[in-house]
Amino acid sequence: MLLIVRAEHEKQIKRKVAKDGNTLSTTLLLWSLVTQIPKDINKK
Repeated sequence: MLLIVRAEHEKQIKRKVAKDGNTLSTTLLLWSLVTQIPKDINKK
């Protein structure tokens, strides 16, 4: 019973991840830009 619930839960998570995938990659891109800027400033 628990395994079935878990499988359903994982399915929902995968769906959510697929949906949020674009958001996540955008967030990571923005985050890498944000963290890169201070490094560039420190180099100067």
